[in-house]
Amino acid sequence: MPYLTTRKIANHFNVTQRTVRNWISKGLIPAIKMGKKWFVEESKFRNSKISHNEIQKIVNEIIYKTIGLRK
Repeated sequence: MPYLTTRKIANHFNVTQRTVRNWISKGLIPAIKMGKKWFVEESKFRNSKISHNEIQKIVNEIIYKTIGLRK
């Protein structure tokens, strides 16, 4: 069973690894910690509480708030 790293997820959504760890801590993405690193089972990521579209929507909202634009 393949696992995704926070780096791979962050690269996919064009966010920082810290943001991905925040999503994990909020329970939006199921993950396990091995040592100092978090890993997400690929199949569980696909079935997580938050969909790819929802994550992209959150990312866009953060970007708009950060640079002061409105949709």
